[in-house]
Amino acid sequence: MSYNSLYICGMTGTGKTESVTKVIEIIEGENKENNGTTFRSLFLNCVDFDTNMKLIKCIYNFIFSKKAPTIKASKYLNILDNFFSERNNYNGSIYLNDPTNSHIILIIDEIDYLINKCQILLYHIFNWSTYKNSKLIIISISNLINIKDLFLDKIISRFGQNKLMLK
Repeated sequence: MSYNSLYICGMTGTGKTESVTKVIEIIEGENKENNGTTFRSLFLNCVDFDTNMKLIKCIYNFIFSKKAPTIKASKYLNILDNFFSERNNYNGSIYLNDPTNSHIILIIDEIDYLINKCQILLYHIFNWSTYKNSKLIIISISNLINIKDLFLDKIISRFGQNKLMLK
């Protein structure tokens, strides 16, 4: 089963990040021109985060209008899991940074920096897109062509089959 995710890979300098950035600019421009489905995007370059906790807090702050409290990473993941699994219950919530409940495009550049022994964060992120009403689209970018070879089986099952290789 393929969820709302796309993996873009290719050698350094092939324009992966630039291509995604341009497409997102087009989508955001079209958002302003019509009243149909709206999208908001969050670009995360994993090189910029020295801990998974900082990345999780960045996602949390993007979604919720209240600043991330000081709690354990597992608590953030539980809150975000609940948000994506029960997304319809958050329509119009004052706690959202986006009261219109737009689709979220999560762009994760240099995703290979998140690969570690247990891969808990990767599991949660890709699991969010499996929920029926999550309204989440994940675009992951890496130089690694066969990144799935580095994933645990439980992540591969959620990663999907959508792959674009730039040569």
